[in-house]
Amino acid sequence: MRLHDAGPRLTEEKVRSKSEVLPRPIPSEYQTFLLASNGGKPTPSGFKIPGLPASMSAAAVRFFFGIDMPEETESLEYIVEEYRDRIPPDFFPIATDPGDNLILLKSNGDDKGAVFYWDHDSEADEGEPPTLKNISRLAESLDSFVRSLSDG
Repeated sequence: MRLHDAGPRLTEEKVRSKSEVLPRPIPSEYQTFLLASNGGKPTPSGFKIPGLPASMSAAAVRFFFGIDMPEETESLEYIVEEYRDRIPPDFFPIATDPGDNLILLKSNGDDKGAVFYWDHDSEADEGEPPTLKNISRLAESLDSFVRSLSDG
């Protein structure tokens, strides 16, 4: 996978200090990803959402979030705050698809390190706590998710 339009090169200190001030700490797996490439548009970008009919299961990563990105909606600082009360607390947003659904990394508990798809069309009503009903498991790990991205 190649990433285009990545953010500025990061140091371990920058990632660590940013993780300390965000409402949710950056999981170690994503810290490693950010140090290698600070977000960006992946090529290839396609993936399948398990459990959906074939005609509805095709999806794509539009952008992996980064730190200090020029576009606010591609920046972890903005995204973590924006979705703070909309996604369950044990998940961390790492990417978005073209429909503004999220790719999440499980940061605690069972399935820690696994990657999930969050469908905003089925999220909890405003003022209600987030649920798991709109979340589907995509991969065992961030590395396996990235390796599974395809052109189709």
